[in-house]
Amino acid sequence: MVDYSSSAYWKERHREQTDTEWHCTYKTLHAVIAPHISKERCSVLVCGSGASTFPEELYDGGVNDVMVVDFNEEAVEELRTRNASGRSGLRIMQADIGDGLDLPTREVGFDLVVDKGTMDCILSKSGGYPRAVHAMQAIYSHMKTPATLVLVSHSPPQDRMDLFHSLYWHEIKVRVVRPPSIQDLVSGKHIEECLEDVPESAALFYEPGLSFVYSLVK
Repeated sequence: MVDYSSSAYWKERHREQTDTEWHCTYKTLHAVIAPHISKERCSVLVCGSGASTFPEELYDGGVNDVMVVDFNEEAVEELRTRNASGRSGLRIMQADIGDGLDLPTREVGFDLVVDKGTMDCILSKSGGYPRAVHAMQAIYSHMKTPATLVLVSHSPPQDRMDLFHSLYWHEIKVRVVRPPSIQDLVSGKHIEECLEDVPESAALFYEPGLSFVYSLVK
């Protein structure tokens, strides 16, 4: 089984593969985060972005206070290089949130936190649950009240709610990101992934290619 929580794995993957986006695109997730980033002042923490362009798209979309945290040295250096001559409000730090978040004192609290797959990576290792709880606690402690954590995962609610309920959340909402079908891809149709609201009573299960978007309100 691949240990996605290993920095060595991501170091090697970063060298071999050029794909940088996880679970869903910024365009798809924008519908979820738009109510938060439309505020006059919004501070955002992006956890485990790798070399994704998501933080830059967020910044270019009008959020001029973005903190990015990732444990992969190569990804962090790539992000810093890409933004060396601009985006002064985009700050990039190398750290492993599984070990907690020791942020500079200027980072007094975030209005929005985005995690696209980081918890999945931490939980991929045997015995990873305590580290995931520790990471959630660290994120929670750096969130304002109120604030929202948008967490994107391959795992359905029955595999994530115990982790979420290790802390108090005022509200938890679930959506799914559904990719284009095989038939659409084979036919050559240009069909984009779609975001769907999910009724609270719905029974959700893992499907290949399906991602779950959790909005947790502190």
